[in-house]
Amino acid sequence: MTTDPYSYIQYAHASPKSKRSIILKEDVLDMIDVSVPCFTTWMEFSNELVDYFEDKGSVRSFNGNASFTYLPIDIDDSNLETAHNSAKEIVIDLVENYEIDARALSIHFSGSKGFHIEIPSSLLNIQPLPQRQICNRVKWLVNQLGYRAHIDMAMYKSNMLFRYENTLNDKTDLFKIPLTVSELHQFSIEDITNMAVMPRYIESIDPDEWKENEYLSKVWMEAEASSIPIFKPTYSKESTGVNSGERNQRCFELASSFRNQRADIDEAKARILEWNKLNQPPEPNIQSLMDTVESAYSYPIQNVINPIYQHIESWDYFKALNDWQKGMINRLLGLLNTYECEFEGRMIYPNQFVYGRKSTVKRLGLENPRKSEDRLKKFIEKLDLDGIIEREIIYNQNRARFTIITFIAFDFTHAFTHDIYNED
Repeated sequence: MTTDPYSYIQYAHASPKSKRSIILKEDVLDMIDVSVPCFTTWMEFSNELVDYFEDKGSVRSFNGNASFTYLPIDIDDSNLETAHNSAKEIVIDLVENYEIDARALSIHFSGSKGFHIEIPSSLLNIQPLPQRQICNRVKWLVNQLGYRAHIDMAMYKSNMLFRYENTLNDKTDLFKIPLTVSELHQFSIEDITNMAVMPRYIESIDPDEWKENEYLSKVWMEAEASSIPIFKPTYSKESTGVNSGERNQRCFELASSFRNQRADIDEAKARILEWNKLNQPPEPNIQSLMDTVESAYSYPIQNVINPIYQHIESWDYFKALNDWQKGMINRLLGLLNTYECEFEGRMIYPNQFVYGRKSTVKRLGLENPRKSEDRLKKFIEKLDLDGIIEREIIYNQNRARFTIITFIAFDFTHAFTHDIYNED
């Protein structure tokens, strides 16, 4: 029986839209049927996800801690030759510029229009984090490595599924097969697709055997400081509790808020203990909460000036947008909450707003509603892929009701406002 605390993965049979189950990693081969598509998450979870799934019947909104054995790079292109060349370029860069042993890389032809490159997490020296933080850090890391233009950034979303090795891609009747680095470089597309008509097995080295790579681990540590969102600081002492899958993330947000408000760490820990009593259920491992507080206090205090004014002026992302997009960013910022409120049974927090295809266009007063709906939807999707926002679709009886948008690139709210009793 496994002793790895992050021993669970999410599994979907036949389609990524199929009902998911939570299984042990060691049991996955018993579940796999290579004659049909099979998918698992690239992130791995503790029994915290199991409890959440049993309680909610879904993984939506889960943001407990996660880990991963491999960091996936998903290279897709309608032109398979282009995807092949991109994969070769990335492998050469990792081997030559980051001094990674080529044998450490797990490489696959996807069975359709691309290639997958997987980097052992042991090279990065990762530690478990709330899964949204992992997503944000991985997005930042691959951008720093210069791979963003070649890969599918949608892979780095919470609960994202990844096609499992040697299972069928029913769009092409080809299998996702492993390749060695030399095969990736020496074989033609025709050679590779001819091999992919059946499962294929090659020997590989256990990913845990690889030691930390000083270059990649340095970039990963830089991602910690550079990708971490400026968290919502507008909580009162009587902030509401959360469910088990959200406790770590919420604890970090609260502690970051207390830090920004110049509370000393002992006061922050005391307030976290009081807040934990409101959780459903309370976190039994108090030491884990205290460790989270200490982690939050290791970051510098955020600037007390409302970041929106200083940030947009120097924000390279904003400068690169066209005039319509710049105007739309400013309008969307005007929709963001500065305090907690409830909408259709869901709490909407500071730095969030509710998006509806028609209702948001109406709230913004945009002309030509039908055209504006499509244009705004595409812009929202762009912001999501670019790591500026995060979207959470809220369902009711399997029907999408509305979307909660969270700005994660920076915080709209003022660092000292909205302690309900003492507003500075």
